[in-house]
This record gives sequence, C-alpha cells and structure tokens, in this order.
Amino acid sequence: MHCNGKTFAFDGVLDPSSQQEAVYDLTASSLLERFLKGFNCTILAYGQTGSGKTFTMGTEETRTSMTNENRGIIPRLVEAIFRQISELDVDMKFKVFVSMLEIYDEKVVDLLSGCREPLQVLLFKCLCTMLVQGLSKIFVGNLDETMAQLEKGGIHRSKGETAMNAQSSRSHAVFTIFLEKTGIDDEDTNFTAKLHLVDLAGSERLKKTQAEGTRKMEGIRINEGLLALGNVISALSESGGGRHIPYRDSKITRLLQDSLGGNSYTVMIACVSPADTNAEETLSTLRYADRAKKIKNKPVVNVDSGQQKIRELKEKVFSFFFVLRVGYHLTHFSSILRLAEERRKKLSEMEKQLTQMRKQMIDMKRLEKQKLHSEEMQKQMQAEITTLKQAKVRMMRQQREEAEKYRQWKLKHDRELMRLYSSLFQGRKRDIEAAREKISHNQQMMICKQKLEEAKRINKRLFSQMERSAVVAKEKQREISSDQAKVMHRSYCIFFVLCFSSSDELNKLQRGCGSIDFDSRAESRWKDILTLTSARVLLKTLFEQVLKSFSIFKYGFCFEIVRCFEQQEQFIQWFVQS
Repeated sequence: MHCNGKTFAFDGVLDPSSQQEAVYDLTASSLLERFLKGFNCTILAYGQTGSGKTFTMGTEETRTSMTNENRGIIPRLVEAIFRQISELDVDMKFKVFVSMLEIYDEKVVDLLSGCREPLQVLLFKCLCTMLVQGLSKIFVGNLDETMAQLEKGGIHRSKGETAMNAQSSRSHAVFTIFLEKTGIDDEDTNFTAKLHLVDLAGSERLKKTQAEGTRKMEGIRINEGLLALGNVISALSESGGGRHIPYRDSKITRLLQDSLGGNSYTVMIACVSPADTNAEETLSTLRYADRAKKIKNKPVVNVDSGQQKIRELKEKVFSFFFVLRVGYHLTHFSSILRLAEERRKKLSEMEKQLTQMRKQMIDMKRLEKQKLHSEEMQKQMQAEITTLKQAKVRMMRQQREEAEKYRQWKLKHDRELMRLYSSLFQGRKRDIEAAREKISHNQQMMICKQKLEEAKRINKRLFSQMERSAVVAKEKQREISSDQAKVMHRSYCIFFVLCFSSSDELNKLQRGCGSIDFDSRAESRWKDILTLTSARVLLKTLFEQVLKSFSIFKYGFCFEIVRCFEQQEQFIQWFVQS
C-alpha cells in the first residue's frame, strides 16, 4: 500500500467498495476457531475520526439490524459462535458471558450496569491477567440476547458532535465475550477464553474537528490515550528484550496488556480515509499499524486453573519419587559434580558481573558525556528561546504599530475615498442636469428653428400675396379712378339732360329706369315719378348713392340711364365725345 511516497505491507487491504462480509472473512473468521479452542483473541479497530471504525466493528448494531447485509463484525461473530457451539460434541458444555465498558476521560465505566461510577483495572498475578473490578458479566444464551446487551451498552456510550462527525464516539469501547467450556467426562479440557472487540475513539486534530470547551478536552484525553497506546506498540515492536513497556501510562493500555505482546491472538484493523485532505492522518495510521504488525504475542490455551494446578502437583510428585528412587546410588558422585558445577557457575557469574561492570562503566562515561552535551545544548536552546522570545516581543510590538499605522491610513483613505465618491456623485449629478438642460435646450432650439422656418415661409407667402394684392389693388384703383371719372362725367351729363328735357323724355326716362333691375322696388319707385322736379330729385339722390357705393362697382345703373336716352342722338354723340 502506498501513501505520500511511503510503501507499507499488510496481511490484507480492502478498498472502500468492499462489503462487510469480506471484512469479516478477512479479519474475524480466522479467530473464531482459535477462540473455540480456548485461546484469548482481540480485534482492535484504530483510525481517525469518521473513518468507519464503529461501522466496521458493529458496536452500535441493534436487534433490528443484526440480520442486515451491512451489519458489522460483532453480530456476525456472535452468530458464528453460537452456531459453532450448537454443532460441537454433546460431551462439552459451553457458557457465554458478555461485558461492555468504555474508557471516557481516563475513567472505566460499566455500560451494562447503568451506573456511571468509575471502576478500577487490577492485575491478578495468580491468573496473569488484567481484570476490571466490579465489571458486570451477563450470561447470554443466543444471538438475540447478546445483541440486546450490545444495544444497551451502545445507548449509554458517550457520543458528541464535531465538524468531522455528527455522532463521534468520545470514548474507547470494549465489548468482551467470555467462553467457558466444561468437559463432562474429561475435566482436563476445561478452559475459559475471552474475546475483546475494541472500538477505539478516533484520533483527532483539533484544527479539523473545530472542537471547543468540553469537546476540546475530550479530544485531548483521547489523543493522550492513543499516544500511550502508540508508545506501547512502538516499545513492543522494537527488537531486544528487557525493555520497559509503558502499560501503566493509560487505562486502555493496561486493559489491553494481554492483547499487546501477551496471551492473545490479536487482529488490528486500520481504518483510513481515501480523501486527499486526510493524507497526513492516513499516513500516521498506516505507520501505527505497521509497528503493531511487528508485535509478537504468546498465546496459550487458557485451561482451568484448578485442573492445571492439580496436574502440575502430580508431575512434581512423580518427579520426587523418581529422584528418591535413583538418588541413593548417585549421592557421592552427584555431590562432587554438584561442587564442580557450583564452582563453575560462580566463576561464570563473576565473569559476567565483571563484564557487566565494564559495560556499566562505559555506559556511565557515555552518559556523562551525553549529560554534558545535553546541558550545553540546553543552555544553547535556552539562549535561543530567550532570543526568540525577545524577537517575538519586538515582532508583536512592531505588528501592533504596523496595525495602528494601517488602521490610521485606512481610516484616512476611507475618508478620502468617501469624499471622492461624494464629489464624483455631485459631478455626475451636475453633468446629468446639464445634459438634461442641453437636451431640452436643443429641443427648444429645434422647435424655434422649425417655427422660424415656418414663419419665414408664411412671411414669404404673405409678402408675395401682399405684392400681388398691391398690384391688383393698384390696377383696381386705376380702373376705379377711370370708371369714377367716367361715371361722374356721365352723371353730370344725365343731370344736365334731365334738367332741360320734356315730359316725353321724362316718360322715356321713367320707362328706361323701370327696365333697370337694380333691386326689387325699382319699378315702383319709377312709377311714382310724375313731374320733372321729382325726376330731378330722384336722379340727384341716385347720383349721391352711386358716389357713396362706388366701391361695389355698380355701374350698370348709369349705363341703363344712358340707354333710356339712346334715341336722342345729340346726347349720345355728346356723351361719346365727352
């Protein structure tokens, strides 16, 4: 497996598309047979928050989901255990017990008792194992009862919401299955085995989880426990015996002491995220698992302690009888051999002690040199720390000054910018008003130009009409003047003739004037003329009316009067000549 240029080799690798059944077959199925033979077994899920540890283990499965295709390792393993037990020899009797605890804030809490009082993890030297004092062990007879206890423990488990997981486990959960086998005829085959199913809390980076307050303290405690577990794994994976293993640094390491380097078959499942953003966490998890792969456990069958003690005592009694039987014949010879052997052993021990003392001297000299070097390095580091602190203080002061200068500059700049914006707004407003006035002025100018052109055209037409009217008026004036002179001349002639005409002529004038259709009352008017005096008066009146209404050009009346006297040749000739 490759990650960030690093290559790791593991017993099996599963991609994100793998089914839960494939995970079970690869990790848990191989432990089932060993567990039924009396060996302790452990399945350990480790990884960052949100990488799928709880889903893989099935720690939060319920009775309704125990037949689901996506169920985890625990319900599948429990189902297989009860199925195998039912198929084994009837001469064997099996009992199954379960317990479930969590390690929250470095406190061990029983999840099946309903009590949140912390429990103590104790080492029982007679059994060479770690036990939790006061932990509940519930007898279960089938899969349904087991899943009921698992569901009960999952309800009481501590959870919380972080930025990476809405239901993040805030504690290490350990679900343990105890198997007790009792032989009906052969008691030597009795054993008690345990199977730890461990769902570790996820390793967290506070920057990514964005935890605060209580969540932040929980994350710190979780990381401390995982760090202690990593130190134990690192110490166990390094070659060389006699090295101190720091099991006591954390409750989880003490509880898993048998699983890590002790009496147990252990499978570690490293859950990683395929996202590029989690590459560093993935690399850390793979290194963790690579170190754990190097741990060498020493599993043995956990036979019944009472039966084992009886068997050991029988072997001792048999060996004592054998020594007493052959010891009498070899007493003298054996004493000589014993003294020689003791002398040889003492010499060998003294040589070993001398060699060891030489090594200790060399180590002490080396340690002294290292101590001097460390003290020198410590002084240098202390001086560097002091210098860095002073530089930090100067930088902080400079940052504050720069921040204040920037704030003042920004304030001034913002004011200037607001002023420019205001000026620009006013200028734009004035430009808009000027543009509007210019457009309005142009429109008015266009209208005025159009009106001016129209007025010019009208004036031109008027001047033309006035010129024509003046010409026509002059012509009419000339005609009127000419006609007026003629009428005046002829009227005086008519008046002169009438003044000296006879009554016959008066009758002719009456008849001639009657023929003139001047108006509707012309005939009646001329019939009233009976004397020359009345005729003179009428002609005078007629002459005055003609002069007054001369502008309407009623010249026909005068001509009709003239036609009344056309029989008088002298008048006509005189009229024509005049």
